[in-house]
Amino acid sequence: RTPILLVTNLCFTPYGFGEASRRTMEGKRDAMIEFYIQRRRGGDDRIHLADGFGLISYGADAAFVDGCHPTDHGFHLMADRLQPYVERILASQG
Repeated sequence: RTPILLVTNLCFTPYGFGEASRRTMEGKRDAMIEFYIQRRRGGDDRIHLADGFGLISYGADAAFVDGCHPTDHGFHLMADRLQPYVERILASQG
């Protein structure tokens, strides 16, 4: 009965490093989206999805410590952008 919010991977520096990195990241993202679609089609209305690519803009200043791990600022951006998802999920729980 617990709602679950899936969050796809972020768009971070390795995304721009080449075709192989891009394919790997997009493959992981696609797999999660497909899992979400399958669960919803199967009647699971407690599973939700947020696209991580939209949480921190690619190249956002000071959002990552090392191009991969978010800083406090990066986590703040993520929290701000995830808040509407969480609010909508909690509101739907009645």
